[in-house]
Parts: sequence; structure tokens; C-alpha cells
Amino acid sequence: MPEARVGKRRIPKLAKALPFLVAIPGIAAFVWQLNPDWKPDPRNQLQASVKAIAVDRDVTPRQFIDYRGLSAAGFRKEQLDLPGEVVYLLIEVEGRKGHTVDARFSLYNFKTGQRVDPFVNLPLQGYQPRTPEDRSVQAAWIPSPVGPRRVYFARIELLDGDTTLAIADTQRFNGSAPPH
Repeated sequence: MPEARVGKRRIPKLAKALPFLVAIPGIAAFVWQLNPDWKPDPRNQLQASVKAIAVDRDVTPRQFIDYRGLSAAGFRKEQLDLPGEVVYLLIEVEGRKGHTVDARFSLYNFKTGQRVDPFVNLPLQGYQPRTPEDRSVQAAWIPSPVGPRRVYFARIELLDGDTTLAIADTQRFNGSAPPH
């Protein structure tokens, strides 16, 4: 190994690089604090939670799309005017950076606890964590049954493939009145 001379002693070149090598983990931690998206996911844990934190009543897909600044292309007029609710979900996911976590919902009759057809296991927009330990609030539009005024709640599931990671129930809400 080549050596450098310092006075009468010789110091290996590796020893000169040692301070830099020791600083690398600290530099990486500092960079990850500035931009958490760059932090690698160690994948040593997989866990998630979901909590329904609010429900906005009587929102059509058109209103939801306009509010979110999305495009209504591909929707028919009758689809854009369906009655529904916007559910705000607090989602926390650990160990799935860069992988989509799927979400789905089912509507339940609050009084009987029975699922309401055809609102069973319907997909919601997937969620893709950007950091190894990601937390955000997501808004999702869900349809509201039209007909006799009954009370409902939605059950939200987060899924990783066929594995259910977390479940949350919304607050109860009334179904939509039939159009006049």
C-alpha cells in the first residue's frame, strides 16, 4: 500500500481518507432531512393506518373534480351529477415507498350493519407513499345511495396486494333523496 511521509512516520493513504469516510453517514442523514423523498426504504417494516377524519355531504363528482383541479374528460354528464360524499382520510404507511397501496370501500347500512349492494369493494384512488414513513390526508369521492332516507357509513380498506393493511369506518351519513 502506498504511504505518505509525515516527518519520520508513514501514514497510509487510507488513513487520510478516514475522516471523509466517517462523515458520509452524517452527510446522507442531512441530505435526507432536506429531501425525504431521496431516503431509501429499508423495508424492514410494513405497517399502515387509515382514519376517516371528515365527510363532506352532498358533493357530486363534478364538484369534486372542479375543486381538485382535475379533468372531467371521459365522464358522461349523468356520471358527473351523481350524489355522493367526499371522505377525507388520514393515511400513514411505513415500508412501501414508491409502491402503490390500494384502497377500496364498501357502504353499510348503519342500522343493520349489512353491506349495501352495489357499493361493495369498490376501488378508490391508490396511494403511493413518497417516503419510507409517509403520512398525508387524501380526499376520496364515494357515491351515496339514492332512495329512502337511510343512514349509512363507509368502510375504507388499505391493501397491499391481497393483504389488508388497515381499516377505518367513516362517520354515519344519510343517503341522498330521490330526484324530484
